[in-house]
Amino acid sequence: MQRFSVLHGLCMAAWYAGQMEPALVLARQIVEIADRQDDAAYRLVGYRLLGAIQALTGKHRESLESLQRAEQYSDPSRQKMLSYRFGFDLGLAVKCRKILALLFLGLHNQAAQVSDQVRAELSGHGHASTVAMCTFRAIVFPEFLLGDFEACERHSAELVAYCADKRVEQFRLFGAIFHAGARAAREPTEENIAAIHAATAARRQSGSHVGESQDISLVAEALLRAGDVAGAEAALQEGIALVERSGERFWLAELHRLDG
Repeated sequence: MQRFSVLHGLCMAAWYAGQMEPALVLARQIVEIADRQDDAAYRLVGYRLLGAIQALTGKHRESLESLQRAEQYSDPSRQKMLSYRFGFDLGLAVKCRKILALLFLGLHNQAAQVSDQVRAELSGHGHASTVAMCTFRAIVFPEFLLGDFEACERHSAELVAYCADKRVEQFRLFGAIFHAGARAAREPTEENIAAIHAATAARRQSGSHVGESQDISLVAEALLRAGDVAGAEAALQEGIALVERSGERFWLAELHRLDG
């Protein structure tokens, strides 16, 4: 349906621009259309998108509910074709988003179980952007969130190499940021902090701003570990101001923790 595709494109544009409130409005419209059409594929796309944006706005319980709804419409026989239209294997994309929602809700054991499912399904998967997305969201990001910086540094380096080979630029940039962030968390040297700045600047140049509050937090925490309190405070104020502009609240609590 043409309207569905147009709204999806507009929603993704708002998402990558880091404009969460307009993206959320558009995602709700997409879900309404999918429900009216009673089409399982559209509902899978719509509820997955809604759940992802709800998570970015800090609504993790609502996000989990939307993602559980999306799972009801998952159909492995159709997902391969849909992956070429929407960029990823949507069934795996839903599971990856569930991992993050569960982690933010403190349900770590459940998140680990879903992560194991993703790894099992990903074995032998040939769709490069799906492999990159799953590696980042089911492995690299959880490792960073749970403080396993050594594993995060190793797996993010592997992700960057894979994405460079397969030309999956978005997740190469994500991987580079988390590789620099994990290394700086372990060794907050001037060189490693400069690497975070370079990685975040490269992603901004690409036009992608989603998740930028977290990028700023990585810089702030590294500066704090290095003893540069003034630099960390300036970065945190930038991050909090960005949250106010963008509506991207998923990392706001961490910004306030570091500020404290």
